[in-house]
Formats: sequence, structure tokens, C-alpha cells
Amino acid sequence: MTLFKRFFFVAIFIFTFSCQNTKVSKEILLGSKNFSDAGIQEIGKIFFPEIIKHGPVDAKLKDKRDYEIKIFNSDLFLRDSFQSDPLNLELYSKNIAFLYKKDLLKNRSNFKNIIVEIYNNKVLYKKFEFSENELIEYSKITTIQPIIIINRIFEPYKNFEESTASEESKDLMTKNIKSIDKVTNKFDLEVLINVWMYYDPTDFPTRDLVFSVLEKNKLESIQAIKDRIKDKKEWEDDDSAPFSELKHLIEKLKK
Repeated sequence: MTLFKRFFFVAIFIFTFSCQNTKVSKEILLGSKNFSDAGIQEIGKIFFPEIIKHGPVDAKLKDKRDYEIKIFNSDLFLRDSFQSDPLNLELYSKNIAFLYKKDLLKNRSNFKNIIVEIYNNKVLYKKFEFSENELIEYSKITTIQPIIIINRIFEPYKNFEESTASEESKDLMTKNIKSIDKVTNKFDLEVLINVWMYYDPTDFPTRDLVFSVLEKNKLESIQAIKDRIKDKKEWEDDDSAPFSELKHLIEKLKK
């Protein structure tokens, strides 16, 4: 093979490889065959919305586009904690944005901001906007994902006053509680405290699992328990377990 032919074939190879790379780097458009919507499906499994609408917001410049996620009639509105602390809804919305941001990256889509709109009976209730940098920082510190799964298991158990739980749900509960190390967020701690009090399937070591997390974050946990005592629900009694045991939990953490 002459030197010219070798050069020619190398040039063809480089050109072909370059074209393949260019093709791979193209954005996968919403609605196309290869578009991944796993993030939206994951959001649906966690929040049980009636409808999720999502897509890019029109913009003249492609790199200035925002992406919208609209959640309709989700069980977000069934949770008492949102009524007492709207910040919890923002944390959930940020997690929704974070979940879907990962999916957008799979589709090689780049958006300036992720906008999450929460609707109740087709009426806009809250709107949150999260920048790319904010979501990157959030991904470094967040413990909200395991907390959401824990709460997702706990809420139906508490609401239906069940005394048993499936092996799958107990395995998920164990896995996600154990995955939490550093936790200082008020909402995260409140969920864990409620689980400590009210999640009690037969022979399940709820209190040992939760205590191991609270013990790693003693100061924040003690303050969160004190706040939870102040936020006593109308059905709870100072002299009846499990609410009455919160004071003992504080003393145990002080040791």
C-alpha cells in the first residue's frame, strides 16, 4: 500500500469517527424514539400525580431555554407537613427538578433552568425555578431522595393504620434509612422522628435504625425533637406513647 493510500484511509477513518462523535453529541428531542423519560416515570412513582406535563419553554436562543415540569393533582396536597411549612413543598419540588435534570443529561439536553409548577385541580398552586448551578450544588449535599422514599412508604402506612408492611417496603425502608449519614434539614429530621414514633411493623427495628441516624446528628436531632413536641398534633397526648416517649429520646441522645 502506497503512502498516499495509507494517508487516504487514515483520513477517511478520522472523518468517519468525527462524524459519529458529532452524531452522538446531538440532543435527543422530546417525543423521539430514543428519548428517555425514566426521570418523569420515577417522579410519578414517588408523587402519584394524576398528570405530568413536561417540555422545553420556547426561547429564541437554544442555550437560554428553560424546561418546565407541571405536576397536577399530586398526593403532595395530602401531606399535613405542607400546610404547616411551605418550605417542604419547595424541597420536594427541588428534588423533582434534580431527578429530571439527570434524565435531561441522558438525552444530551442542556437547559438554563428547571421550572416546577404544582397544580391543584388545574389551578397553579406554587411555582419554583431552579438554576443548573443550584441543582449541581444540591446534588452534593442532598439527603432528600432517601427521605422522600422513606416518607413514600411511611405515609400510607400511617394513614391506613396498618400493623404490617410488605417485605419489599421494609427492605426499602431499611436501605434508605441506612443510606442517610449527615442530616440537618428540618423536614428530613421531622420525617425520621415521625417514622420513629409511628412506623412499627411486627419485628421491624424501626427505632434502632432511626436512632443510629439521629445519634450521628445529635444537636440538630435534639432541636428537631423539641420542635416536634411543640408541634403536637390534636390526636397526640403528652402522657401517652409514642408521643410521650419523645422526651426520653432526647435524654438518650444527650448521653
